[in-house]
Amino acid sequence: MKKRGFALSVLLLLAGLGWSQDIATWKAQAAEGNIGAQYNLGLAYSQGLGLAPDPKEAARWFRLAADQGFAPAAASLGLMYFKGEGVPVDHAEAVRLFRIGAEGGDAFAQLCMGISYANGDQVPQDPAESARWMRLSAIQGNPSAQLNLGNALAAGNGVSVSYAEAGAWWYAAALQGHPKAKANLSNLGLWRKVATKGDPGIQCWLGFSQLLNGDGKAGFTTLVKAAEGGYVHAQAMLGAAYYEGSLPGYTLKKDLAESARWCRLAAEQGDAASQYNLGMAYVQGEGVDKDPTQALAWLLKAASQHYVDAYYNLGAGLLMAAQQENSDAGLRAEILVKAYMFMSLAGDKDKTEEGRAQARDALAKIAIKMTPDQVAEGQRQASFYGR
Repeated sequence: MKKRGFALSVLLLLAGLGWSQDIATWKAQAAEGNIGAQYNLGLAYSQGLGLAPDPKEAARWFRLAADQGFAPAAASLGLMYFKGEGVPVDHAEAVRLFRIGAEGGDAFAQLCMGISYANGDQVPQDPAESARWMRLSAIQGNPSAQLNLGNALAAGNGVSVSYAEAGAWWYAAALQGHPKAKANLSNLGLWRKVATKGDPGIQCWLGFSQLLNGDGKAGFTTLVKAAEGGYVHAQAMLGAAYYEGSLPGYTLKKDLAESARWCRLAAEQGDAASQYNLGMAYVQGEGVDKDPTQALAWLLKAASQHYVDAYYNLGAGLLMAAQQENSDAGLRAEILVKAYMFMSLAGDKDKTEEGRAQARDALAKIAIKMTPDQVAEGQRQASFYGR
């Protein structure tokens, strides 16, 4: 179930759609001061996609976009100054640019600011400020920031000690394949040492560590206790486990009703994945009766937290609804704009090439049914909704 996005999800555009035509267009737009086109050219020159690699040209185009305050360009140029690619090594300039990017909301630049404050590189060493930037980046899904924030929470470095929250951030990073985060979760000795009677958060990660270390029965029992204690991540894990019929290293009987029950408990606490899973349960009638109204409500809740699969399925569902709407042209147009918005967001946020390709194809199917003005409105709404 996946995705595609809007103009500034650039590597996607470079990865398969007539590079030479895109680059010719970008050059013309960039010469007129279009920051998106300038950034796209910087990426093309830095990655050697559609153009011969040229770090100096990449830096030039990134600078033009960064000077207009475009956060991703500032982050990219900052990294070039940090590494000395296309420009002289200059850590002071790198950190200045990282700050511009970070304050503009770029997750990588926020990570870099967190590292700078942790190390005292061109700024005073400040663990609390480091943790603040790491948290902002982690919330946007950067796995290195998630790992580092978890480490800070475990050590009480700039933040109050919280092993339960540390485990949650390590888990988020591990889901993206970060090996150090998985190693921390697998450290059974750590979790046994910090286990606090009655703390469902720590019980959750103790149980998960037991699962990772091959003690499935004990891990499952501990995880259930944590879920029954109200810990949202344990509830979310059980919701998924009962749907799949498995946890890491442990098999259990599939039970769609039990899956929906745990998903609901986690969803009501704001867990985006559980909101999505519960919404899809209502779509499919899995463990609950089919209910389009409930499905839409839960998928919208997940989408409001930028959950990519919710974007995609909302876009696909709205396209189907538009195709079935023949009596009211105005309503059909409004539905298509929303379908375009959600599918565009799906592609913009998706981190997999497969997902981007699927969303690109779906977006083309939506756009062909729309006027240019409707497409422009879909893009505008995607830009606003995705903030």
